[in-house]
Amino acid sequence: MPEHLPDAATVRRDAATMGVALTEDQARRIIEFGHHLVHWNRAFNLISRRDLDRLYVRHLLDSLSVVPFLQGARIMDLGTGAGLPGIPLAIACATRAFTLIDRSERKIRLVRRVARQLGLENVEAVCGDAATLAPRAGYDVVVTRAVAAPAQAWRMARAAIAPGGRLLVMAWSQCGAAGGATEPVLEDACPEDARIAERHIVAIPGLARTHGLLVVERKPPSNPTDH
Repeated sequence: MPEHLPDAATVRRDAATMGVALTEDQARRIIEFGHHLVHWNRAFNLISRRDLDRLYVRHLLDSLSVVPFLQGARIMDLGTGAGLPGIPLAIACATRAFTLIDRSERKIRLVRRVARQLGLENVEAVCGDAATLAPRAGYDVVVTRAVAAPAQAWRMARAAIAPGGRLLVMAWSQCGAAGGATEPVLEDACPEDARIAERHIVAIPGLARTHGLLVVERKPPSNPTDH
């Protein structure tokens, strides 16, 4: 087994330190997804080659770290790329429905193939952006991982989020866990229909560098007839 992909027991242990409970089968499918990424990276350059030796902590565990912040039944991964964080989240949360969306048709075709191979019936992969799904918006959570700065991410995701739903913005901090890490911020004034609910610095087992997590909630309309 490649050095950067541990056994299922290690995956379960590391996930548990982040508050994520995985079964043996879920942990094995996380590892299997990692193998798919290694295989397809040769053809599609899905992940930086310098990240392959830390694929497990830098991408798989990092994706799982937002599980405790999910809510509701419908989740969108906006800008999923190679299926991160959407595929690990769908493995860990089998009772939730995940829509993985990206503008790259090639990557979406790959995500569909991998989801089928992993037996993930709770995953739908869509080529486009949040506006593509406007007719069936109303997601409980939209997740973005290193896609855009928080203010831009809000503008991209807003139409897809249900009133009372939330946007999770994952962004790598500028310092290590012990180095006064910075957190993502809304560089513009917070929009009137948004509320910054939580800010977190999230530590990933085995990785010195933390990531910031900004939780932005969409306010319910002040007038029930407003949309």
